[in-house]
Amino acid sequence: MTAVLLLAFGGPEDLDVVEPFLRNVLVGRPITSELVERVKRRYALIGAKSPLPDITRRQAKLLEERLGAGFKVYVGMRHWHPFIKDTVKQIKEDGIKRIIAMPMAPQASKASTGGYIDAMNKALEEVSGIDVTVAEAWYKNLLYLQAVADTVKEALKEFPEEIRMDVQVIFSAHSLPERTVEGDPYVMQLKETMEGVLKIIGPINSYLAYQSKGQAQGEWLGPEVEFVMEGLAKEGKKDVLIVPIGFVCDHVETLYDIDIVFKKKAEELGMNFKRAASLNDSKAFIEALEDIVKKNL
Repeated sequence: MTAVLLLAFGGPEDLDVVEPFLRNVLVGRPITSELVERVKRRYALIGAKSPLPDITRRQAKLLEERLGAGFKVYVGMRHWHPFIKDTVKQIKEDGIKRIIAMPMAPQASKASTGGYIDAMNKALEEVSGIDVTVAEAWYKNLLYLQAVADTVKEALKEFPEEIRMDVQVIFSAHSLPERTVEGDPYVMQLKETMEGVLKIIGPINSYLAYQSKGQAQGEWLGPEVEFVMEGLAKEGKKDVLIVPIGFVCDHVETLYDIDIVFKKKAEELGMNFKRAASLNDSKAFIEALEDIVKKNL
């Protein structure tokens, strides 16, 4: 029996746990009541919780069904229940001696996937007899690229056919402090993912931009999505499509940052705004995950 461990960020499953969730995310940094209320308001606007835990559990269930006998798929969250350390203990208790660990982010960085792997390795220090393979960054997996390309094609259909070639497509990813990505492959892998998707789609007007910048001091990766939109508006462009290429399921940074904040910005700029669907638990994405697991056996 092989355990497949999906490593994800986590998210609050109701408004009452927003504060403890934030304390897990911002460990060691001050948490003000103003910050808690601001974040609660954002979650209130997207259903009063993060959909990420439920989506990740569905991904695990569907992946286990595709993998079939000999596999059991688990979920471990870095910042909320079920925590990675607890899931590793469960795998040990289930008598499974082999793990394929898969960070649920296509592109690698110390700040995101590195944190998941560190949490897993720390948990593994407390158990013994488990062999672990970490799935390499899967930003160029062909089935994954095809799944993303399909979401772009579907979203472009929402624009009248005669203007589709003029739609401005912004591929968005989470911004990170520049100091944390020094020596990281994160930006390069984002660009290669984007290039891979474009090879499938064909020529479109495309840009890479960043979103959801945090509060840490110093320079962050840019340009920001809103800055790119402003520039396009100044050039007279009217139609924009956001593709959340750095995320694999819906959460506050797609449902609030993109669907609410960026949409409002587009309306202020007089632009027609659309977003490509997140991969979530789509059949194409689950097939990609199956392919990644099997290539790491």
